Amino acid sequence: MPFEISFIFRNFLVLADGLLLTLEISAISIIIAIAAGLLLGLARLSRRVTTRTVAGAYIEIMRNTPLLHQLFLLYFGLPVLGIIIPGYGVALLGLAGLHSAFMAEVFRGGIQSISARQEEAGLALGMSRAQVMRKIILPQAIPASIPPLVNQLILLIKDSSLLATIGIAELTLRGRVLAESTAATYEVFVAVGLIYLTVTGTLAGVCRWLEPRLRPVQ
Repeated sequence: MPFEISFIFRNFLVLADGLLLTLEISAISIIIAIAAGLLLGLARLSRRVTTRTVAGAYIEIMRNTPLLHQLFLLYFGLPVLGIIIPGYGVALLGLAGLHSAFMAEVFRGGIQSISARQEEAGLALGMSRAQVMRKIILPQAIPASIPPLVNQLILLIKDSSLLATIGIAELTLRGRVLAESTAATYEVFVAVGLIYLTVTGTLAGVCRWLEPRLRPVQ
């Protein structure tokens, strides 16, 4: 059968509903993951052994288990223990929980890329370690972390497609339902792929534009 581009335009509103939910969940998850990732990254560099160990254990567990497994554990496993989280909450916890672990390593690498002499200079000026981190290290480390951070944000958006497995009517699930009801599988999933490509490509472009503007003036 020939590819019918008109089919995509006729049914775009169906996919648009799923896209809006994908963008909403992804945006909230990104905010949570960045904040949690920064805290985890700092915890991994803590002088307290307990803090380092707990943060390190969380990061390794999350990075070395599949997101689909984590989603199923939250959605199907927790109710067995009497803990019921709505699908929307599971979606946020799953995406933000996994990607915060990867972002923690991104931030940790960015922080460690800053010369230790800058910390020593700040301490010599009478600043506390917290002040040195906030005023000297992080303003340099965060811009340096943007390229790998953008890659992680793109992965988070693409991983949102797995939310279809727990009944979240995001873009992929909307596309699947539309394909099953119309038998236009090829058209639907070409359109879904192009939409993901547009969203992630736009995000990458915006971040590339921002990157040089966020660098501290030398």
